[in-house]
Amino acid sequence: VQSKLTSQTYRIPYWAGLYVPDPSRILTGSQEATEPAAFRNLSDALAAANPGNIIEIADSGTYAVPSSNTSAGITISTNAQGLPLHRITIRAAAGQTPVLDGSATTASANLLVLGVRGVLIQGLTILGGETGIDLLQPSPAAPLGITIDHCRIADQAASTTASGIFVENG
Repeated sequence: VQSKLTSQTYRIPYWAGLYVPDPSRILTGSQEATEPAAFRNLSDALAAANPGNIIEIADSGTYAVPSSNTSAGITISTNAQGLPLHRITIRAAAGQTPVLDGSATTASANLLVLGVRGVLIQGLTILGGETGIDLLQPSPAAPLGITIDHCRIADQAASTTASGIFVENG
């Protein structure tokens, strides 16, 4: 695809579809009743998000990581329509300190970032579980890119395989 304005050529993988980043669209996460349009959990916000969106957690609540029979409680990969969530941001709102608590989950990772680029996780506390954040590059053709900024990852399970951040295939 070539831009008529700048003459720049963009290459779009056949599986990616065509999308326009919408960084002005902020999805709000909050457990407080004062935020009526807010998503009550991160999984629902990720399902509704589009590439380039910002999910902002507007309170300092504790969000339980769901138990799962899969490798992750919460997966950052594609939305409900199957679009890869490249350039997605998950951040705490100014002055807030939200906690993702994986102490009761049976999943091996609290968060799994799977084959997406430009992910930013900012200002969160991620507690418990076997692994805080699992970064998985499924193949060399699906590069992975993430920035973890001002996050606290702590209190993982007492085992020989526990880790705060685990990088697979990268």
